[in-house]
Amino acid sequence: MKSIIDYGMGILWIAMGIFLLMPTKFSVNFKNYDNALMKSFAGICLLYGGFRIYRGYKKAYYK
Repeated sequence: MKSIIDYGMGILWIAMGIFLLMPTKFSVNFKNYDNALMKSFAGICLLYGGFRIYRGYKKAYYK
């Protein structure tokens, strides 16, 4: 069950990262936010999403 949650959350985090990397493709405009900060946070989202998918694949849970 935990691996399914990790896969789902990983996909959501990766989707958020892609959304923040390319907001104009989705007809969203973030004028009030710094572009470099948005891209940095998008990179963190992509890395964390990849980690969640990896953790679900390896089933590396610590008690």
